[in-house]
Amino acid sequence: MEWPPATLPYPLPFTLGHETAGWVEAVGAGVPTFRPGDPVLVYGPWGCGVCRRCAQGAENYCERAAEIRAAGGGLGRDGGMAEYMLVPSARFFALAGRLIARYIEP
Repeated sequence: MEWPPATLPYPLPFTLGHETAGWVEAVGAGVPTFRPGDPVLVYGPWGCGVCRRCAQGAENYCERAAEIRAAGGGLGRDGGMAEYMLVPSARFFALAGRLIARYIEP
């Protein structure tokens, strides 16, 4: 499907899927909480992680949302319908096996 210009508030193209669950394929340096193969849920809205709203856990009201130009996986960035999904911070993961959110400082 092709969207008319300015229909979506995000730059195109990106893959949909903002409600995501899966398994960790790989982790970046400095991410001690997750290992490849861990079942995870991915938190939907992604903010900057440092503004007042994000610091309060209200990333869906990020004060820098317009500057970031994406609201999360499947919302301006490739989401869960892609073969792989790059999640920029471990604070957006929850271990699905325990259903306990684990947030890591940015």
